[in-house]
Amino acid sequence: MQRDCAEHLFNELRQRLASAGDEPLYLILAQGLQQAIDRKQLPHGCVLPSERQLSDTLALSRATVVKGLSLLAEQGRVIKQQGKGTVVHAPFIYNLSGGSFTAQLSQLGVLSDRWLARELVLASAEQAALMGLVEGSEIAKIRRVRCVNNEPTSIETTYIPRQFLPRPDLLEGSLYAHWREEGIEPVAQQYQICQQLPSQSESAMLGLPAGMPVLVVLQRSYNAQGELLEVSQSLCRGDSYSFTFNSGSIPGGIR
Repeated sequence: MQRDCAEHLFNELRQRLASAGDEPLYLILAQGLQQAIDRKQLPHGCVLPSERQLSDTLALSRATVVKGLSLLAEQGRVIKQQGKGTVVHAPFIYNLSGGSFTAQLSQLGVLSDRWLARELVLASAEQAALMGLVEGSEIAKIRRVRCVNNEPTSIETTYIPRQFLPRPDLLEGSLYAHWREEGIEPVAQQYQICQQLPSQSESAMLGLPAGMPVLVVLQRSYNAQGELLEVSQSLCRGDSYSFTFNSGSIPGGIR
């Protein structure tokens, strides 16, 4: 935690504790931290002050602090991580059928991309099979690490038929915002979600220890005419996302 942020949090907690009345102090502490998490004052992945620091700064017994943090852990709001301490667990609620990464997560923090590829390529046999194209067809390839508050959350690789993105090198930010400007609108998606172990380089890009699995989201998007717009594979940190989904029909009878 940044020093100014920590001091502001401590002041708020002191005020709560001073007016606690007969309410248990551990509960006051837990409620104060929970509200700070809900307000994003303590964002996902933030490391809380140590038990000793909380105890000394707030004039609480160590047992009270431990009980308050244990309550938050039971509620799933914090987790213990070896080598770090108590870490805020407030994964992004991401609706798979609710639009783009940029549109959904822009209110949670500063979004940014670490671009790995923006180019036209010839579809390999595997890519062609995914897209229903002839091997060797020219397609656009986009690959990037997607970040919130400069923290990597996913690696996204997207393949697009050339007619829907003839100049991938000019793309900046949201693909869907770019498509809206071009009059292209995704109206239906298909999803497949599984778990796999990322490569060593992918783990490093996501800031994960070796051997930690990720959630893989494979998405196909279609326009109103039933034409395939994209095939996208996202390697998502399992501790950063909570997925929801609202089902809908796909145009043109596609299954």
